[in-house]
Amino acid sequence: MGLFGKKKVVDEKSSRLNQVLIMSLEIEENKIDLTELPETINEDIKKEINDLKFYVFEYIKQLKEAFVFSKGAVKKFILNDYSWVSKENIDKLIEIGLNRL
Repeated sequence: MGLFGKKKVVDEKSSRLNQVLIMSLEIEENKIDLTELPETINEDIKKEINDLKFYVFEYIKQLKEAFVFSKGAVKKFILNDYSWVSKENIDKLIEIGLNRL
């Protein structure tokens, strides 16, 4: 069984977090000047999304600096700490994180 072998139960919160993460990653990817998520989004969700991005981007940076970067390691890190993140969002986070360096 690989990294994604377990079936996740998608609940309402996970679904909402992934939707907001998609929005946040699109903002990040397109380098729109909007640095914050819209005001209609709950502060707890904003904090969780911003924490996720910060820690993942920092983790990617540290792995690259140590010359031990692998997508598998980043995926495992994300799934261990943020199990609600979808596969598509994991790939997008890694892609954006690599482009930020």
